Amino acid sequence: MQPIKSIALFSGLVAIGRDGKATIPFQVPQHRGELRVMAVVATPSRVGHAEARVAVRDPLVLQVTFPRFVVQNDELAIPVFMTNLSGEPLEVTLALASEPVAVPGLAAPRSPAAPFAFTGKPGGTVTIANGFAETRVFGIKAQIAAGAARLRVVAHARGPSGAFDVKDEVDVPVIPAGPRERAIQKLQVAAGPLDLAASATVLRNWAPTSESTTFWMTSNPYGEAFDHLGYLVHYPYGCIEQTTSATRPLLYVGALLEHVDAQLGEARFEDMVLAGIDRVFTMQTPAGGFGYWPGASEPLAWATGYATDMLLDARQRGYAVPEDRLKDVLGWIEGRVAQYQRGAPSPVDHEDAHAEAYLHYVLARAGKAQKARIAYLIAHAPAAASGQTTEDLYLLKAALHLAGDRRYDRDLKAVDASPLAEPRSNTWSFYSDRRRRGLMLSTFVDLFGKDAAGEPLAARVAAGLTGQPAYFYNTQELVWGVTGLGKWIGHAASGTAGGTLIADGARLAPRATKHAISDRSWSLARASEYKQLTLDVPASAAGQWLVISSHGVRPGGSYKVGGDGLTIARTYRDLAGNAIDLAQGQLRLGDVVFVEIAIGNPGTAPVQNIAVVDRLPAGFEIENPRLGRSIKPAWIQDAAAWATEFMNVRDDRLEAFGALAPRSQARLVYAVRAVTSGKFTIPPVEAEAMYDASLWARDKGGTAVIGGPWTGKTL
Repeated sequence: MQPIKSIALFSGLVAIGRDGKATIPFQVPQHRGELRVMAVVATPSRVGHAEARVAVRDPLVLQVTFPRFVVQNDELAIPVFMTNLSGEPLEVTLALASEPVAVPGLAAPRSPAAPFAFTGKPGGTVTIANGFAETRVFGIKAQIAAGAARLRVVAHARGPSGAFDVKDEVDVPVIPAGPRERAIQKLQVAAGPLDLAASATVLRNWAPTSESTTFWMTSNPYGEAFDHLGYLVHYPYGCIEQTTSATRPLLYVGALLEHVDAQLGEARFEDMVLAGIDRVFTMQTPAGGFGYWPGASEPLAWATGYATDMLLDARQRGYAVPEDRLKDVLGWIEGRVAQYQRGAPSPVDHEDAHAEAYLHYVLARAGKAQKARIAYLIAHAPAAASGQTTEDLYLLKAALHLAGDRRYDRDLKAVDASPLAEPRSNTWSFYSDRRRRGLMLSTFVDLFGKDAAGEPLAARVAAGLTGQPAYFYNTQELVWGVTGLGKWIGHAASGTAGGTLIADGARLAPRATKHAISDRSWSLARASEYKQLTLDVPASAAGQWLVISSHGVRPGGSYKVGGDGLTIARTYRDLAGNAIDLAQGQLRLGDVVFVEIAIGNPGTAPVQNIAVVDRLPAGFEIENPRLGRSIKPAWIQDAAAWATEFMNVRDDRLEAFGALAPRSQARLVYAVRAVTSGKFTIPPVEAEAMYDASLWARDKGGTAVIGGPWTGKTL
């Protein structure tokens, strides 16, 4: 969703008439202000250019202060500023309306709920003299649990010369007050009618208006595991690991995306792959290797190997990968493995010793295998290898296979399908046993195709990605599991998915697909609210799998507060450093508040890759320090500041990333400004170790009340 829409037109080449003029039609979207029009003209002998500025305004200028987002149950004051430039007095009748915004790819309910309710009057009338201005304020409350709403203010103006209408509208995301949840169920279907209202347990216990469900009919026996694909692609952060992890599975199972995620299914996954490749290269350092975040100056060995592995996959599957930049990356990798061989220390403190094996595997894929060094590392590995050393040995032996040395093929086919060990390694190669099995499966298929020796491992990988919500797994576990399984099953299908979905007597059309696979899917908003929901299964689809995936908000759902392995606390302060209770109603529009977040690691080991996410109440907007308006209070102590590795500012949140030493605490301070008056939900602030879900912390939310100068102006 894009609440603020840009205005741009590029006409391309246009023929000029004999009178030296050309007309180019352009429907200007809703806009008030000034537009710049530029033209470049060329003849066989001359070139010229010109520009002009065009004012866009209505006789009655309407300016509405809409929020950029809202949370369910927020109460807002929406001011409407009106300026009469018509040349005559006007009688203006105002009205505010709201309607749900349809989600692309999702069948809308037949009786959509009104997104907002009025806490005052839905409209009013005011007389404005020419050249004067008036303000009126609507009071509204967000009703729906999640989704999006279109707010529209319409002013009907009448004067001596006639009447006209002016409007202003915006699409506003509605964020749930409680945590979003996802539930998955897999059923093997028989021919005949299937009563989903009775058999689909995932459709139960959702907050009204919050739930959406996808029904996916497939011959794929690992459908539950592939349902995590949407979560992986939607993952909210964007470091080198996460960008690569969101891109890699699209190379192999991108065609499934339109069956597991209604919104992402509207896009072309090929375009998403190209966007992922472009973003990966934004993290390339001058040395050639990849840093962890955009703008990084020091390359990291494991991250460079991981991203390059994906780029080689993309090139192999026909995507455009800049050869000159790929050559620079491979050159850096060759230099880094030479450093390993010489025993030179890493220039980066948090380098991971296990990176060398992966780098050798990537070089072998690129046709640059260093066979002697690989053989040396295998020969000098521990006799009883375990954990990540086992993964390293598998990659080294696979590298020799790619280089033409098949002496370890028996070892490579002797896959480990034993039960998974749950502990995860909090290092810069993000190891876990679940990741190792997915990586082994992906590599096995690359080397041996669908050799029967891989079947037990495929079953283990699939089982390891079921029974838990997607956020339980880290991105490494998901990407290698989904990619490995995607390679294993390919796109071969046995049988034909089919059926007719009937909701309260109405037949629902399946999703129109862009890719020729036999699967069929339906996406339905508020499926849990239908009294009758039936899938008629034809005989040709008997034995197929139906994967039902519902997501929404639970009634009375609330965030779990506390923590394990991390601590976090949030305090709101004024310029003098005094703590502020935002619920007391002392804040006014335009006030600046400082948010202080204290994050701690009480453990005896360092914690890497910590993500701190502070979600804002809808009445606040983060003060961008780049605008030069920020003020540094005297009470902020630089020595206590958290040394963040990257920070991301969004409309509704601040995201900060970094590490904490053992038994340490740090503070993060930033400023927000009150921009909308009303009563708003303050979501909790949270921290997590991105690759180990067992390390987390969350501090409670609250309420913020912001007053405005609206006495006598509220409808």
